[in-house]
Amino acid sequence: MSAKDTPGVIALAGRLEIKDVARVQTQLLQALGAPHADGALAIDLSGLETVDTAGVQLLLAAKREAVRSGLRLDYRGESSELRGVLELLGLREAVLGSDIA
Repeated sequence: MSAKDTPGVIALAGRLEIKDVARVQTQLLQALGAPHADGALAIDLSGLETVDTAGVQLLLAAKREAVRSGLRLDYRGESSELRGVLELLGLREAVLGSDIA
């Protein structure tokens, strides 16, 4: 996660690979558990440089956790690396939805 985070928005940057997932998962779960005035949290994915299947699984799990918690989770932006991995796996719409900002 990045120091550029603003209230209600988290920026993921750099690598989101298997060796990073535990650390990022902890941070995402903390963010999902925090109170949000409008019931929404946005995660900016435009700074991701490397993503593997473990990273994709984490993004899907965060969406499931948000739904379970009654929170709207919006992914914003998408790096070309993330787009390529999601398209290869056939999961772009499942992770990002049809109207990625």
